[in-house]
Amino acid sequence: IRFHVIGNFDATVIEVTEIKDKITFYGVKTPDWLNDFYYNMDIVVAPVRPNLLYPGSFDGYLMCGEQSLCGVAMFQSDELNINRDYHYYKRDEIVHIELDANDISCKIEFYFNNLEKLYNIADKGRKETQLLCDLEDRTHKIKEILLKARAQRD
Repeated sequence: IRFHVIGNFDATVIEVTEIKDKITFYGVKTPDWLNDFYYNMDIVVAPVRPNLLYPGSFDGYLMCGEQSLCGVAMFQSDELNINRDYHYYKRDEIVHIELDANDISCKIEFYFNNLEKLYNIADKGRKETQLLCDLEDRTHKIKEILLKARAQRD
């Protein structure tokens, strides 16, 4: 297992001495660099914490969409129950994690030992993300919302 960290983090932020030969810090990268990068990954871990930096903020990626479109399995927390309340992803399209290192490591270890299940989740997540990002479908849904609001107003 190798760890890749993108963003304003490096070895001075967290103690990594024991895994220093298995972790790479890349710094902040542009979207075009990230697209090529994600195609070589199996899992993205997004322990997103809401309201930590300031009210309404998120510490991390909220949906992992770009990674999912590249076929990377999404391991993501959902403290605000966004996936559950809005039905974005079903249980077999994303791995829900708690904001707990033990929970995250146990789930990674399980899928590390069950690669077929990991790749199945990644593929289902990719397909669902493609549907969620479908511009025509999204435009149609926005139009329905606006027409409903207009009808209620009139």
